[in-house]
Amino acid sequence: MSNLPDTIFMTEAMERWKCDRKAIDKGISDGLIIAFKPGKRKLIDVESGDKWFLASQIKPKRELDIKTGKILPRGRRRCR
Repeated sequence: MSNLPDTIFMTEAMERWKCDRKAIDKGISDGLIIAFKPGKRKLIDVESGDKWFLASQIKPKRELDIKTGKILPRGRRRCR
């Protein structure tokens, strides 16, 4: 048994996270994605890549009232 992490190649990572090579390379250079290069091709750690991808979730600027289906004005939140 080896303790090596699950890794994928760059092309597989681009397909998995639906982004281009530059975005993944930037995540690697920023230290957000763990990668290895034992030979000619990069091996990318799946777990750190998934965390990087999920951290890029877009938060809504406005809040939706669930009961009425209307968008609440900015800065005002429903207290009930």
